[in-house]
Amino acid sequence: MFYFEVGFNELRNDNNYKPNEAVIGLHNLDESFVVKLFLEKTEKYSFCYFDTFLGEINLKDLLFNDGDVFGCALIIPPINSNKLPFIYFTKNGNMIGKAILLRDAEHVYELVPFVGIRSCSIFRTNFGADLFNRPFILKALNFANMEYYGIDDWGEANKSY
Repeated sequence: MFYFEVGFNELRNDNNYKPNEAVIGLHNLDESFVVKLFLEKTEKYSFCYFDTFLGEINLKDLLFNDGDVFGCALIIPPINSNKLPFIYFTKNGNMIGKAILLRDAEHVYELVPFVGIRSCSIFRTNFGADLFNRPFILKALNFANMEYYGIDDWGEANKSY
């Protein structure tokens, strides 16, 4: 399992930029394969975006508030298990929505974490370097009962960002 967490704070300013946007996820080096959670405070919606071929899933009930900590997990099962790797996101230690099954596993070992912000700030990051003194806020999950997004769940990708 690879997991990291990032905490975001809002900036209270009046500027011409879209306020309080944040992105967290994984991508390969040429960015042909991207899984991300996009958070936008003003529109009150967020979504996962998975590869240009599948598109996005709108998560309308997910709000981005000052002080929230978002995480991204990549689970790679043992090779002899006949199971596929998957990614899921968390908010304040709890899983968001369903997991994203990676049917094309060739990119799994190339994935690197990324974080992006606009008009907000990062107040903490945790990549697991010192879990004794700075443990994750991630809650335990039962991977045996994991639910995954299906192909029909994905809508057309919004290319405006």
